[in-house]
Amino acid sequence: MSGSNGTGDSARSNTVPNGAQAADRGPHGRFCVGNRAAVGRSHGRRVLALRTALLDAITPAKVKKIAKALVERAEQGDVAAAKVCLSYSVGRPAPAVDAHELAGQEYERLRFVDRSLALRVLQNALDPPRMLEVLALLAGYPSAEEFSALLLAPSTAASEGKAQ
Repeated sequence: MSGSNGTGDSARSNTVPNGAQAADRGPHGRFCVGNRAAVGRSHGRRVLALRTALLDAITPAKVKKIAKALVERAEQGDVAAAKVCLSYSVGRPAPAVDAHELAGQEYERLRFVDRSLALRVLQNALDPPRMLEVLALLAGYPSAEEFSALLLAPSTAASEGKAQ
């Protein structure tokens, strides 16, 4: 057998010759009291103590005072302060819409919805407005009105056939 997953010939750490017990282990191989290897992360404890001290020192009134000073600096033209204020109050801006990709996105959404099937489902639905909302959600439209306008608009194939 190979030494994977702790089986086979994998080497044990902290072994002693002739079966004697290691100084930091008990009779069943467990760490003894006072073992330096099992003390944990002193860095984690220090960070916890620093955070606790900071939270003890700050009050809602102090946070409000800091926020007012930050807003004042942003109003005076400090770009870094403005970024902090806007990122915490408004949030990140949405990505810009590419006009060239809108038509492609529209086509992709419509490709998955068979128009005649959607119209039949709407005609036979017990609650057509609710069904329109469900179909719009499934097709990826933000609102039922937008989906309805596209679904109920004259189809391009039918209008091309009438024109010929």
